[in-house]
Amino acid sequence: MQQRGIQIEAKPFMVTRDALNTIAGVHGLAAMVRDEELRVRWCDDAFASFCDIPREKLLGTTLRDILPEPAAREREAVIREVINTGEPATFLQFGCDKRLVCRILPLDSESFGYRGVLCIVREGDLADIEEPTSKPRRVLRTAYLDDLALLTKSELRTLYDLALGASNNDIAERQFRSVRTIENHVESIHRKLGTSTRSALVRFATERGVHGFTPQEWDLIVEGASETRRAPGPAIPPCHTHRGPPPAVN
Repeated sequence: MQQRGIQIEAKPFMVTRDALNTIAGVHGLAAMVRDEELRVRWCDDAFASFCDIPREKLLGTTLRDILPEPAAREREAVIREVINTGEPATFLQFGCDKRLVCRILPLDSESFGYRGVLCIVREGDLADIEEPTSKPRRVLRTAYLDDLALLTKSELRTLYDLALGASNNDIAERQFRSVRTIENHVESIHRKLGTSTRSALVRFATERGVHGFTPQEWDLIVEGASETRRAPGPAIPPCHTHRGPPPAVN
């Protein structure tokens, strides 16, 4: 801004310890702090519960301790960007079978005694956590799946179309497949997810926010999830992941 010919730069927003105390315990939010080495220095109970890892085990861990390498690498890049630029970042991701919005905020190093970030995660959309913007929304491609890891790429795409309310004929046309192939996909999805009716399957998908992505975003996520689940697993799994045979990826 300018005031009587003198240019004054607005100080970028930095999270202080006082602000952290305010954020902690807010209903619907999960929060954690990572330092410049990307190690967890603090997290609330909601974040530990979301990760399904005891809070004491999370402290000192890096992303590579709790996520497959491709997923960790993509998130590390965003965090380092925030630390280096001091500019907050917001993105959508699909983690543990949920559509999540994540806000990364730089720490006030004078307040904390080290550089780092505050990560806030919640279910929902970008509009729930930041002001409207003209910038295209950012979606991470490296999803890490739980029950949905059982589905093939074709079945994940079919699940998305089902969540949008498409008929088998519509889905077959969109995917350039036969109607019988789509029927086989739906039957396989029912068997793997334990559903028995189309309405239950649609409810399963919409409750997890599958329908909230654009077709292009979901296709990006499907391809990224395939890469992620082929990678070696983390030392500490982030959620109750399926322990059965490796899923197909066609």
